[in-house]
Amino acid sequence: MPLCVVKPDSFTVERTYGRSSVVSLFTDCKPDEIPENLRNACDHVEPARLSIFQDNRPPDGVDAALLWLAGERLLEGTATGLRSAATSAGGRSFAAVHLPCFAEVDLIGLQPRLWKKGMHPDATLSGFRISGATQPSPLMEGILNDNHEIWALLYSALLDEQKVPGAGLERLSQLWRDSSAIPRPYAALLIRNLIVLLIHHKQHEEAERMLKLGMDNFPLYAELPYLAALLCAAKERYEEVPEYVRQATQCHDPTYVGSGGEHSYRSLWLLGWTFEIAGKQEQTVKCYLAGVRARPAYPPSVYGILRQRLPHEAVQQLRYQGLGTLALREPQYLEPIFEYFLLHRLTRAARYILESSKLTGPARETLQKSLDEATTAHRPPPAAPHLKPGVMLVGPFCVQSSLARINREIAASLMDESGMDGALEPFGFGEVPGNTFPHFNAISKGLRKSLRRIDLTIRHHWPPSFQRPECGKLAVILPWEFGSIPQRWADEINSRVDELWVPSEFCKLVFARGGVSEQKIQVIPNGIDGDVFTPEGHRWRPRGCRGFVFLFVGGAIPRKGIDVLWGAYRIAFNSADDVTLVIKDIGSSTFYKRASLLEQITNEGANWRAPHCVVLTEELDDHHLASLYRGADVIVLPYRGEGFGMPLVEGLACGRPVITTGLGPAPEFCPPQASFFISAKEAELPHNTLGYGPLTGPFTWFEPNVEELAGTMRWLFEHRDEAAQRGRTASETVRTLLSWKRITSLQLERVRRLIGGENMA
Repeated sequence: MPLCVVKPDSFTVERTYGRSSVVSLFTDCKPDEIPENLRNACDHVEPARLSIFQDNRPPDGVDAALLWLAGERLLEGTATGLRSAATSAGGRSFAAVHLPCFAEVDLIGLQPRLWKKGMHPDATLSGFRISGATQPSPLMEGILNDNHEIWALLYSALLDEQKVPGAGLERLSQLWRDSSAIPRPYAALLIRNLIVLLIHHKQHEEAERMLKLGMDNFPLYAELPYLAALLCAAKERYEEVPEYVRQATQCHDPTYVGSGGEHSYRSLWLLGWTFEIAGKQEQTVKCYLAGVRARPAYPPSVYGILRQRLPHEAVQQLRYQGLGTLALREPQYLEPIFEYFLLHRLTRAARYILESSKLTGPARETLQKSLDEATTAHRPPPAAPHLKPGVMLVGPFCVQSSLARINREIAASLMDESGMDGALEPFGFGEVPGNTFPHFNAISKGLRKSLRRIDLTIRHHWPPSFQRPECGKLAVILPWEFGSIPQRWADEINSRVDELWVPSEFCKLVFARGGVSEQKIQVIPNGIDGDVFTPEGHRWRPRGCRGFVFLFVGGAIPRKGIDVLWGAYRIAFNSADDVTLVIKDIGSSTFYKRASLLEQITNEGANWRAPHCVVLTEELDDHHLASLYRGADVIVLPYRGEGFGMPLVEGLACGRPVITTGLGPAPEFCPPQASFFISAKEAELPHNTLGYGPLTGPFTWFEPNVEELAGTMRWLFEHRDEAAQRGRTASETVRTLLSWKRITSLQLERVRRLIGGENMA
């Protein structure tokens, strides 16, 4: 009985098969070198025979002939898929054959690999790619030399490049000059390989010229904008990459042969790579994920994700977005994904892929040992009593914020402490490259370290988490800016947290007044890097600043008092005064986006009567920030609510006087001789907008006196020499009392007390 293929819409018979196709394999491989799955997919094997090139049709009694050459491996597709392709319409079918060139970019040729009975035009095998041999057999070399079809000429040129660097470039250039009669798919592939070699040989200007020519002639060839994006990345013109990637992902014509995935996962990998260089971790992961989901997975994308140290929850999502199934689908990734899961505390996920795998022998035993050690680490002490106490710090590290800066200093001290093992776990995605920060090596080491014993978890992030860790004690670092706290927090801190570290006595008062046990509260101020924030060094003023500069650093939100400052500044000065207010905004496009007043201030500042104002929104590292402080005359932070006030400390350390609110934490650490405190009163906010339920008392902050602030700013403007002198007097005091060396010693002392006694090794 024949086998019929029926159209599902009309139920008419499309094809009828009376028997299975007979397929022969032609090869120059030795019999024992033929891949077993390919041998099993064919009915006959013709070893050491390539006569198919001369015959250009299957032999008598054979329906289809496949070609496989020595030294090759299948990059994409399967042997059974090739067998299935033999049942389609007749003629020659070509496959893409790759030869190495440079990282992530191959040279690509087309070769006939399937001959079927019947007279049909040549076609391309979609879904199949082959890694070719850089040194073909003498038999195949002879066939290429005797063949003058364009596919053979092109492939010979690519082989010339393998033998002598530069030789292929010369031969491809000659072919391109004579390309007027070449079919468009081959002409496109020819210019593509020419551009790849130009990039490889650092002839970037000529590569750009050829790219423009190619994109004009082949506008639907996605490979060319992909290569343009790659060239921009190589020349560090990263801002141009997204537009070329957009073009590549929006144009696709299967007539043209590219690298594979150039209009999807490969272009997204390149975009992800540029995001990775910029430190934008969330965007990086989204781009790389397309390559993880590809079949087969794209290795640069897979290992790109495995380079990312992510929050625990993010890797939990990646597990279900394809990373978990990839470990089982493609065994070469099993071990690195298994280790990645363990690093991110996904022990159940690691156990599942190990138990579901076909791994045996020593390799399985090694992974099982790693799993057992990771599981033991999360058991209550005294698990592994022979090991040093382990301390885990959880919070953001690769972000431009005061909170992340504090975490980096704590991290460095933990990783340098010989009496304990320290490790770091990120909270939230990184936004800035880690190598731009101090202590990069220590932080990188901590982020890649797995503890075999956990005695203490320290959390410092927003929003806070008081959830009890699986084992060991818990310390939470939490600054607070308002006059009362959520009742839920008080209950959770008392029942789940061993110590609460706050940066000021003001914070301690608020938490104690809210019902938190005073025995749990420890005051540990924030610190500064006295080698960076110092009066000596480069002074920077943004372009256009006038003679006297007031500087505000922080989020342009009501809690920071930006509207209080703006109102006072407009009272004290007008457009004719030789003065500038510089607003160094932080977070208006991210965490303060909903509350930011920056747009309002910018619009009002455009009025011709308004005093001069400059707004900075770009991210600054500590050195640039310190030079900005030094370039100002006075630092102003008239906060309504603040838990500490890092800009005040940093400005004082740089020898600048400060104007700030006279209530709250500032009087605790701002020396009176360099500080101008503005009177304020405690005021209740009309609505609880925190979103954490009922509070322990009235929801209050401070209201600084606007008129007094305006008068103080005017006085300092008119007495600038005295202001400068008063600022210089405080620098040494602040840099000594709040040096990170002193502050981290206080933190480490609390750590030792928490992990001491019955938990010490």
